[in-house]
Amino acid sequence: MKSGKNARTCTVLHNQQGTILGLVLIFFAIFTMLGLTMISIGGFELLNTSKHANKIKAFYNAEAGIHKALWRLNKVSAAAATYSDASVKVNYNAGLKQITAVGSAKGALKTIIVTLDEADENKWPYALMAKADIHFGSYTTGTVNGDIHANKKIKNVKRFTLNGTASYGTNIQTPHVNWNLFKAAAIASRHYFSSQKTLDSRKSPYTGVWYFKKGVRITSNVVINGTLVSEKDVVLSGYNIQINAVPPTSPAALIKNDFEGRASNVVINGFVYCHDDFEISGSNCTYNGAIVTHDDLKLLTNRTKITYARQYIENLSGITFKNKGDDDDDDDDDEKKGKGKRKGKGKGKGKGKSADRKITLWQEPPA
Repeated sequence: MKSGKNARTCTVLHNQQGTILGLVLIFFAIFTMLGLTMISIGGFELLNTSKHANKIKAFYNAEAGIHKALWRLNKVSAAAATYSDASVKVNYNAGLKQITAVGSAKGALKTIIVTLDEADENKWPYALMAKADIHFGSYTTGTVNGDIHANKKIKNVKRFTLNGTASYGTNIQTPHVNWNLFKAAAIASRHYFSSQKTLDSRKSPYTGVWYFKKGVRITSNVVINGTLVSEKDVVLSGYNIQINAVPPTSPAALIKNDFEGRASNVVINGFVYCHDDFEISGSNCTYNGAIVTHDDLKLLTNRTKITYARQYIENLSGITFKNKGDDDDDDDDDEKKGKGKRKGKGKGKGKGKSADRKITLWQEPPA
């Protein structure tokens, strides 16, 4: 009897141990699923945190790109404001006065667009500018480092290597020249000539402001350290002619009629303004600064290099870069009126004064 009762008791206990094992397995599965869920949530949080950090880093890379582009624009040239590196791509649109920077960081991209307002700034953005057309000859070669603009058309620009932006069809005002200022300086230094003259190597170098009422021809091996001013045609013939704006805040050459650059191996360092046609036909020429013409600009030359150089354009004596509201045909006012006054009285207050660069900023937030 005892042995049978003990047998039944052992059977009951064995069945209870199987039930507990099942419950343990169920709870183990539940906690395993909870653990895996927590790990997955933690992984997603870590991934989202990493993505957010990359977006912020991309935004700051774009912001740094804007600051670097502004420095390049102010200190080097307009063309230099467009650049790229491992963390940012920056493009400067001279026509729109707009800098676009796209920053990147491990696949994340952020964009900042800055619009510059230079309407009141006494600066000039173009290496070449013509109120009419810019003609590149059919068989010419050379390089332009900087932006170019023609109020009408640009022809055969592909003949040159252009490291900058070409724009045309919109009206950009040509600068105003205070001709009387340079005339007075030439008279004071006895460099004023009422008849046509020729500058040759015998008295080179020529220093200071030289003013020619009836035009001037410049022959081989002549150096001018100062400013050349002429009311009639200027013709460069021969070879090895150099004009250096001294100081750099003075223009290199100011011509009321045509400029004919027939000479080879010409070097001009400084700002050049021509009120009629400006033509370069000699080869191996170098122009550093900017060239502006009130009419057509013709490059019929080979192996010529033209480079925008801001140091020859900022704070120029006797030159006022116009605003859009200015009258565009007042370059002869000083001679016509005799008082040095400009047409369009009452428009464009504060002309010629340097102003801080105004920036209108649109940016995509880092979030």
